[in-house]
Amino acid sequence: MRVMMAAGAAAILLTAAASQLAAKARPAPQYLGAADVVAARKAGMGLAAGVLGSFKGAVDSGAEVKPLAFPSRQLAKFAATVPSLFPAGTAVAGSEAKPGIWTDRADFEAKAAAFAAAATRLNAAAQAGDKGAFAAAWKETGGTCKACHDAYRAESAH
Repeated sequence: MRVMMAAGAAAILLTAAASQLAAKARPAPQYLGAADVVAARKAGMGLAAGVLGSFKGAVDSGAEVKPLAFPSRQLAKFAATVPSLFPAGTAVAGSEAKPGIWTDRADFEAKAAAFAAAATRLNAAAQAGDKGAFAAAWKETGGTCKACHDAYRAESAH
């Protein structure tokens, strides 16, 4: 019994010592600065535009839309994150965001929610293989992008 208790205590001490060494060996985490957040959101928006734009061929030709379920699901996931890409303090040089994003946050978040909802409908239509619903949701999703950009993206950005 004493041997088991000693072994247990030794294991606890060894684990604690290893944890302390590991903590000391790790570099301090690096967090994104405002310029990094701007670069990440611009890249994400560019990817979203590319994905949505790539669906035009399927819509125009009446192609099968089930193969678009994966990219449309990723678009919907991205759309749900849009408000988090605009934290306070990121209206810095290189940003294309208008100040209204922060001064009229409720409207911005409503527009972002409309984008997320439309992208979710786009994905549902793709999963169902419903070409008509996909075409309608594609148009709606593009409209939500335009509505937000018209209100909150600087003109010089285009």
